[in-house]
Amino acid sequence: MLGPAVAALIAAFVLRDLFNSIRIRINNSFEQNVIYDMRRDVYAKLQRLPLGYFDQRASGDLMTRVIEDVNSVERILIDGTEQGTVALLSVVGVLTFLFLANA
Repeated sequence: MLGPAVAALIAAFVLRDLFNSIRIRINNSFEQNVIYDMRRDVYAKLQRLPLGYFDQRASGDLMTRVIEDVNSVERILIDGTEQGTVALLSVVGVLTFLFLANA
């Protein structure tokens, strides 16, 4: 009985590492694409603003606002999607295990 349990445990660790590497690749690609698009859109919007808008605001305030807002949205998107996916897959895994154990 110990052999199949050890094999299942090793398979679980291998699958965990495989899925973790896939998750990291997808996250990095998603993150880079989203951040690039957001920064491009913010830059395009700033280019269309009238000059009077920039006269009333300090350049440091504008730069901080642009950088911090994009970074905040980035953290929400990346961490939120990652944690949501992990939670969903955990629920599916537990439900699958419970149904298989009950049968």
